[in-house]
Amino acid sequence: MSRIAQDVERLVPRAPEWPLVRGVLVGIVIGAAAAGLVILGRTLAERRQPRQQGPTPPPPAAPGQDGAAGSPL
Repeated sequence: MSRIAQDVERLVPRAPEWPLVRGVLVGIVIGAAAAGLVILGRTLAERRQPRQQGPTPPPPAAPGQDGAAGSPL
């Protein structure tokens, strides 16, 4: 190794970047897992809601639409 390379290595220590990258990756994984759990919870809650309420009744007929008897023709 040349003298200049030794001086540069001594003056500028190599900072380990892996802990930072590892921390970012762990944060992404934890965030994705939390978002997945929230979405899964909402989906399951939406699917359970109709079962608890029972079948929905048909909508009321519009006024003036009594079938053939209410037809102006």
